[in-house]
Amino acid sequence: MNYRFSELTKKTMMSFCVAALCGGFAACTDDYDLDDPGNYPSWLGNSIFDELKNPNQNVLTGTFNNYVKLIEDLGYAETLAKTGSKTVFPANDEAFARFFSNNSWGVSRYEDLTEAQKKLLLYNSMLDNAILVELLSNVSEGSTSVASGIAMKHQTGANVIDSVSYFYGATDLPKNNKYWDWYNSHGINLVMDGTRPMMVHFTAEQMTANDISTTGANSDFAIITGEEYNDSAATAYIFRDRIIRPDVTCQNGYIHQMQDVIVPPGNMAELLRTNPTTTIFSRMLERFSAPYYSLSVTNNYNDWAVANGKTTIDSIFQKRYLSSYSQGGTLRDDPNGTTLSTDYVLPYDPGWNAYYTQGTNSNLSDVAAMFVPSDEAMKKYFLPGGEGAFLIKRFGSFSNDEEHLMQNIDSIPQDIVCAFVSMLMKSSFIAAVPSKFDNVPDDSNDPMGLTIDEISKTEDGKYDVKIANNGVIYILNTVHAPNKYVAVSAPALLNKDMRVMNWGIFNKTNRDQNYGLGLNFYAYLLAMDANYGLFIPNDAAFDKYYIDPISLATQPRVLHYFYNSSKSPYIFCSARNFN
Repeated sequence: MNYRFSELTKKTMMSFCVAALCGGFAACTDDYDLDDPGNYPSWLGNSIFDELKNPNQNVLTGTFNNYVKLIEDLGYAETLAKTGSKTVFPANDEAFARFFSNNSWGVSRYEDLTEAQKKLLLYNSMLDNAILVELLSNVSEGSTSVASGIAMKHQTGANVIDSVSYFYGATDLPKNNKYWDWYNSHGINLVMDGTRPMMVHFTAEQMTANDISTTGANSDFAIITGEEYNDSAATAYIFRDRIIRPDVTCQNGYIHQMQDVIVPPGNMAELLRTNPTTTIFSRMLERFSAPYYSLSVTNNYNDWAVANGKTTIDSIFQKRYLSSYSQGGTLRDDPNGTTLSTDYVLPYDPGWNAYYTQGTNSNLSDVAAMFVPSDEAMKKYFLPGGEGAFLIKRFGSFSNDEEHLMQNIDSIPQDIVCAFVSMLMKSSFIAAVPSKFDNVPDDSNDPMGLTIDEISKTEDGKYDVKIANNGVIYILNTVHAPNKYVAVSAPALLNKDMRVMNWGIFNKTNRDQNYGLGLNFYAYLLAMDANYGLFIPNDAAFDKYYIDPISLATQPRVLHYFYNSSKSPYIFCSARNFN
C-alpha cells in the first residue's frame, strides 16, 4: 500500500470514495469498483480498526494494542471496522508506556483504567467525520464553498453523558458558594458542561491566516506548545501533541498517528481547578459557578441506561458559570431565579466546552484566553507588603497571613472579585498570542503591559501555558490587577458606604437593560494616562432631602435618594412637593 499519495487528485478521489462507502453519495465516480475489495486502489488501506490491529509499518510506526483494547472494550470495533466516516488520532504502545509511567490519573497500566477513563481516551481522540490534516482548518461557507485557514478546533466524538460523575462533600464541590451548600451534604450527579468537548488543533494554514508566529524559540507556537514548529514536516498539532504520521487512508476514514497519547485537558475552569499551582485563582473563579438541572442530559443518560441495563438517575446537573456569555446566551439568572447585574457575573463562561468568540465568522475559528497568576504570585500580591494587601485589610475576617489567605479572599465582596477575575479573562485567544501582548487590553481598554517574561516556567524550562478544550491559559508570575482597584474612582467601588456614587460611576445592566446613569463616567475615570480630582459623597450624604433646583421655576420639590441592597436596581428616589 502506498501511503504517501501527495497528489490532490488522489485525496479528492479518496474523499469521494469514502463518502460513497458511508452513504454520502450515490456512487463513486472513478474507475474502482468499491463493492470489490480486490479491486481497491493500492493506496486505499483496510478499515480503521483493521489497520490499527495489524499496522502496516510503511504507514504507521509501532503497535497499537492499547488503543485497540480501548476500541474493543467500549464496543466500538464494529463501527471502526465496517461503518461510518471517522478520523482517529491514536498513539502507539510505546506512547502508552510513557503515559502509564507519568500521568495525573495515577494509573500505571491499562488494567487500572476505569471505564470512564477509557471513554475519555478513545472518544476524545476521534472525530465523527473523515478529515485530512491539510483540511482541518477548512470550514463550510454555505452549501457550495469552503474557506481555508479558519478552524482551530473540532467537536470530538465524546458524549456528554460519558462524563456524568457523582460528587459529595466539601472536598469535591466549590467552597464559599451558597449554590453548592445543600449538595455538600446531599450529593449531586454532575457534568462539568452540557456541551461536547472540543479538540483544539494548530495547523500551518490557520496560524498563517491569523498572524500566529511559528518561527523561532520565542514564536507564539513555541511559547504555547513548548516545541518549535517544523514547517517541513507538513503536519499539525492536537493541543500540544504532534501528529507524526498524518493521512493514513482507510476505507472508512483516516488515521493520524500521534506522538503521545491525547489526554483530554477539560475546559479552562476544570483545568485551573485541578492544577496545583492555580488553587487561589480557581477558588475565586468558583464563586461564580452554580449547578443547573439539565433535562436533556438527564434524559439522554437514562435512555442509554435503560438500553444497557444500567441504573437510571433522577436528576443530572450541569456545572455552569454566571456570565454575560454562555451556551444559549447570557446566564445571569442564578439557580434561585434571581437576576444578577453585570458586575456580579463573568464576561463569559470558562466552563463552556463549545465556547466560541462572539462576532467571528465560524464557531470553530477561535477559543478564549486567560492570564492567571500562580499561587505564589497571588500570595505576594495579597499578603502584607503586596499591592493587594489593602483588600485583605479592608475586607478580611482574619489576620493577613498565609494560613488564613483563602478565608480572607473569600471575604472580599463578589463584585470586587468579579472585577479582578474578569480583567484576566480575554474573549479571543487569536488576539492574545504572545506576539500580540502589546495590544491585550485591561479594564480601561488600555494595554495591560504584558510581557513573555511574566509567563511562569515549568521545571523543564518551558513556558507554563495550558491548552484547554475551550481556551488557552497563561500562568503568570505576577498579578495584573484591574484599574478599578487603583483609579480615582476606586473608593466608590471598595467602600460599602459609597454605593450610590459607585452606581453613578459604573453603568450597570440587568436583563440587558441599563439602569445606571448611562453616562459612561467609568470610561473616563479609569483612564490611567489622565489626572482627575474626584469628590465622592458617601451614602449618608444622599440620604437627606434636597431641593431640586430645576423645580424652583414652577412647583418646588425635594428629592430623597437612598440605597436598598435587597431590591433591584438598588437606587431609589422619592420626590415631594416643597412648601
